[in-house]
Amino acid sequence: MLGGVKLLFLLAVLMVLVPVTDPNKRSSSRALERTRSNSSSGGRTLSKSTGKSSPNCNECGKLPGSYGAKSIRHCKLYNKKRCLFKCGYTCAKEMTKSYDKKEFYMCLNKEWVPPPRGHCIADNFQVKEVTQFSKVHKMMNELIKKLFTSSYEFVAMTAFYKRADVALPGFKKLMSSLAEKDMKFAHDLISYEIERGESIDLQDIERPTAHEDLLLYLGQRTGKQGLEKALDEIKNVNAYVTEIIDQADPHKRHYLEDGILDFKVNTIKKLADLHYRLGTFESSEDYFIGEYRMDLELRE
Repeated sequence: MLGGVKLLFLLAVLMVLVPVTDPNKRSSSRALERTRSNSSSGGRTLSKSTGKSSPNCNECGKLPGSYGAKSIRHCKLYNKKRCLFKCGYTCAKEMTKSYDKKEFYMCLNKEWVPPPRGHCIADNFQVKEVTQFSKVHKMMNELIKKLFTSSYEFVAMTAFYKRADVALPGFKKLMSSLAEKDMKFAHDLISYEIERGESIDLQDIERPTAHEDLLLYLGQRTGKQGLEKALDEIKNVNAYVTEIIDQADPHKRHYLEDGILDFKVNTIKKLADLHYRLGTFESSEDYFIGEYRMDLELRE
């Protein structure tokens, strides 16, 4: 009897000390605590695993437009930890390379950072041309024309030495390499001028006459005549390059001296030696034997 009374007394004491709470009220109080913690942490929630706060990527509102953009589309959350959005947009004007662009926006402290870079307006501005040396600039455009013309003449001579009634493959190889070299010089010069911010004014190239000129000497020391014409072409370009170097700025002078001028001087020496060797043969019989031996050397 006394044991039952003691048990009832203990139950009454426990009910007073530990109040019974409603489960719904308990969950609502926890949600309230989470809301308070979010507001105190600046819109960020704590991760259970790391304890670090994760950003709320919806607090920045509407995405900003890119300057000059017509519309923004296809925005996707690219990086949740950094609140980085990847958006595609269309420029107002259909311009090259910028009609369809992609941009990244990051939501930080209720603001979009960094601001749009404005690809749509960037293509409206042309590169400012360098015009400090206007006379040299015109001469550089003329040099490009001379290199293309010289390459065209060497192509004509290549076709001549490839003929069945000429059949000098060594001389053909020599003229072909000279044509390719001058063509490469012309293209490199165009790239160099554009990188310096200068404009390119391509001019008409005259029809080559080397093929017809060499046909006049068909069967009459055509190797020597071809070397003479090649020397004239190279000397003409070389003299013009020297004229530009005298008036150009130090950087352009260095570019021309180490590139075109150095090659032209060495080529003039090489062709002059070949021309001299062919000139030492007086009789026609000796000449044709010497020309054939030289053609064999040029094939290698």
